[in-house]
Amino acid sequence: MLPNQADNFAVCQLASIVRISQTLRLFIVGFLLSLLGGASGAEPPKGKLSVADGFVDIDLPISKTESSFDKPVSIVARGKIKGSVVGFAVDIDSEWAENPIEDTDASFYWGKAHLRSIGADSDSFSRLLAGLYQLPCAEPRMPARIDVGVVGLANDPRLLKTNPTKMKLFFNVDSEENYAEVFLNIDFKSGVLQFHEKDPEYRIPLLRALCGES
Repeated sequence: MLPNQADNFAVCQLASIVRISQTLRLFIVGFLLSLLGGASGAEPPKGKLSVADGFVDIDLPISKTESSFDKPVSIVARGKIKGSVVGFAVDIDSEWAENPIEDTDASFYWGKAHLRSIGADSDSFSRLLAGLYQLPCAEPRMPARIDVGVVGLANDPRLLKTNPTKMKLFFNVDSEENYAEVFLNIDFKSGVLQFHEKDPEYRIPLLRALCGES
């Protein structure tokens, strides 16, 4: 084989190897993405439903969190309850106003947050509550975003990522007819978000908010 022919042969062989490597790389990347895509749509762990003493409490596994120093903490909670996958997201602002509790070393912490729909799972969450409350849900879709007021109940929500945090959410604070409260407790260590009933009297206005009526 002449030198030029040998060089050309070597170049062709190298090009072939490069093409094979590129193909293999694309195959591997595609395979990994398919696995990740499957995992994101996989059925979540079971949630917990408690109906005791006239109160409806729901605990959901935390499936995703995002946070940074000066931005809201975003939490997605999804779980399977009564045969259906239910869930929602909550974005908790980073700014809080501390209000000391008189004659104690504790404080209330006032801030803002919003609940956010994650699609069909959130619609199922609204319908689940409506069924448990035995009340109608006029709109089968949870609104894309529901703004709420928040108070940390002697817990500092700024330490949310490291400490279990108990909070109360306030819906429609400017409307006496549509005003509602619910407890929201978050424990990153145990990986659980709790959506616990504050008072059965708030069921109708709470569903108005979750079903897009207010």
